[in-house]
Amino acid sequence: MSDRELRLVVFETDIGWVGLMHRDKVLHRVRLGFNTMLDAALAFKEHCVGPDDPNAWEKKIIRRFTKSLSMGAAKSQAKNAFCYDDIEVDDEGLTDFQRKVVTAVRNLGFGETASYGEVAKRIGHPGAARAVGTVMSKNRFPIVIPCHRVLSSNGIGGFSSPRGVGTKRELLAIEGHEIG
Repeated sequence: MSDRELRLVVFETDIGWVGLMHRDKVLHRVRLGFNTMLDAALAFKEHCVGPDDPNAWEKKIIRRFTKSLSMGAAKSQAKNAFCYDDIEVDDEGLTDFQRKVVTAVRNLGFGETASYGEVAKRIGHPGAARAVGTVMSKNRFPIVIPCHRVLSSNGIGGFSSPRGVGTKRELLAIEGHEIG
């Protein structure tokens, strides 16, 4: 890991304010669904980093996030914008099981959903639905690792955002799902 400092950019989208923290274009954390810019910035206070003016790479990412999180975007536009396979995430500290879960969820396509149990089966750990849920509850990269696409077998499941499952419903609606 580089000795360069962490950078934080905060920006507004249709589903609320987003904070994106990275070092040398490797994401360390994404937090979304805040009501204000201040709330989004304060969510990173434990990292002792304040918002920066966006550089060229950050502006590109902001445009992509803003486009994909647009409630009015045509599904084809959102689908193309919702692909973040080219963005590297910091997976340091993850166990092999957690990496398998993150990889499986990252491979869920736009508009595709799976239950926690289905993800567990896909990674060769049938019966580990709760463990998959635990990994998703600690996902530091929502949208990039699209945990909103992982649902409970009997409903929507949880979502760690200031607005909780309301944000998850908005994300699913952008992809064409209406979850009660």
